[in-house]
Amino acid sequence: NNTSNTATGFWSFISILMNQFNPSNSLPQLLISLICIHIISKIPAHLKSFFKPKEDIGQPDYAIRKSPIPDKKDDIIPVIIVGGGAAGLACAQQLLRVHNVECLILEAGDCCGGAWKGRYQRLHLHTTKKISHLPGLKMPDHYPIFPSQQQVYEYLEAYLTYFNLPIKLSTKVISSNFDKKTNLWNIKAQNMTTTEDNIITYQAKFLIVATSSNPVNSPYIPYINKRELYKKSIIHSSE
Repeated sequence: NNTSNTATGFWSFISILMNQFNPSNSLPQLLISLICIHIISKIPAHLKSFFKPKEDIGQPDYAIRKSPIPDKKDDIIPVIIVGGGAAGLACAQQLLRVHNVECLILEAGDCCGGAWKGRYQRLHLHTTKKISHLPGLKMPDHYPIFPSQQQVYEYLEAYLTYFNLPIKLSTKVISSNFDKKTNLWNIKAQNMTTTEDNIITYQAKFLIVATSSNPVNSPYIPYINKRELYKKSIIHSSE
């Protein structure tokens, strides 16, 4: 196969270079041979990674600590993060896994990264995957240079699972205020999975708002002068 043929050719080339080590050869020739052997010695590792089967994002090597998701009003959470998109997930990962600070993500949608899930299929990142990944986890090797909308969404879901980040889905924050007497944030959130007036009040020392200014479920289409003259349909990118 290709791997064995490449390996055979590689070691044959090494044998040719080793023949250069002859006392009769000049010093420059020996130096050049040494440099070549040093460079070529790195090739097997690259070949190994090149022929390695592509793998999806897996679980981390370390044991994941379960993060409590408090529902009681009396529980004071160090940090509450509003929004389960890329920014919210990155904040939670840094707080929980790097600085060991407990936190909780409140996400109004039924999944994380909903802004990417609800976009048109031909949407791609306009930045490369090497500079677009979140802290602690690179995008898979089999992703193209510019990942698609679906791939970014799957990456965010995998990121949430990879670090076991605490999140409350279908939980919409309806208000927040800071109590100067207690030095705590009071955050009221509504469970979006029920028609009942199910309001939960959370208390937190710090509040991070990591939501977009234009949520997918409330698309904004600006008025364009003489738009009515355009007879075809005008749709938002989330539609």
